[in-house]
Amino acid sequence: MPYDQAVEDVPESKIITRTIQYQDKDNGRVVSREMKQTVTLTRTNVRNKVTGAITYGTWTTGTFDAVDSPAINGYGDPDKATIDEAEVTADSVDETIIVLYEANKPQTPSNDTSDTQSTQRPALAHTGASVDVIAVVVAIILATGMGAMVAARMRWNRRK
Repeated sequence: MPYDQAVEDVPESKIITRTIQYQDKDNGRVVSREMKQTVTLTRTNVRNKVTGAITYGTWTTGTFDAVDSPAINGYGDPDKATIDEAEVTADSVDETIIVLYEANKPQTPSNDTSDTQSTQRPALAHTGASVDVIAVVVAIILATGMGAMVAARMRWNRRK
């Protein structure tokens, strides 16, 4: 009758995670959904059933793929256009990479008055007289007319 093996395989694994976050440079607000990448590393250890001693195996390795940072509406180019590919080994640890975006500044109207087109004022159709001139003439007539009315009233009141 064969004897049981005196050793057994003991599989082991660990997961390494790289998180990429996309944030507003000024206020840290999230501007796009984060990306998570994971790599699972494994190794096979051997345990002696009699002594309990473990002989550790060699870890596998892996790779995080390169990631292009997305274009975000309302923001300029990110500070990291691409997160490079990275080798993952047993010594690797979880990491978080933050990609920053600066909000586009709103366009302000130009104060440039060197417009080559002349500014036209409204004018009366048949006479061509400027509306501004007409307004001044009307104001004078009204002021004069009012003055005449006040003077006539004063004369009338004296006669009484």
